[in-house]
Amino acid sequence: MSSYDTTHIFSSNFSVDLPGSGLGGAAGLVLGGWRFNGIISRSTGPPLEIGGDGNATCGFCASRPNLRPGAPNNPNTGDPNAWFGPIAQVLSDDPTDCLTEGSSSFTLCTQEQGYFGNLGRNTASMPGLANLDVSILKNFSIGETADVQFRAEFFNVLNRVNFGVPSRGTFSRGRPNAAFGRITSTTTTSRQIQFALKIIF
Repeated sequence: MSSYDTTHIFSSNFSVDLPGSGLGGAAGLVLGGWRFNGIISRSTGPPLEIGGDGNATCGFCASRPNLRPGAPNNPNTGDPNAWFGPIAQVLSDDPTDCLTEGSSSFTLCTQEQGYFGNLGRNTASMPGLANLDVSILKNFSIGETADVQFRAEFFNVLNRVNFGVPSRGTFSRGRPNAAFGRITSTTTTSRQIQFALKIIF
């Protein structure tokens, strides 16, 4: 699968004039002329390649791990602490010993020199993204040729956590990587709010 493939993408925007423009007097001044805007973004995660023991493969190139028989090649759990499932612990000090406890989709033996693992390229996927930005604005006339616009903007208004890239290496320095599948970053900020005044003339 291409590294640039994002299977599902949805994006939409809206702009709504709020009721109150027909009011007169003080009520019309306070309640009339407001506009509500929003941008909705939703997408599935792009493909992700899981790394194996690259140093054992050729000393400088990337590699992929060996998949356990019957295990899924895209074991996403939704857990940011173990995106690819529980991490198996190696019980032996011998790095060539596959004896493990716990569950994992991948064998944790060091790979034979010069061989790639049997896991396909880009079979895993990153977390998806969902985001909603909204704004509300109103224009105030300050003369025949000028307006003052007040804006309040809310980015990621639902304060949703959009997870970043999980740690993809099954091995680190010839040993199973304890951070495998752990996510330590996000792709969007937390809720951000800003206010602005703009003079239009």
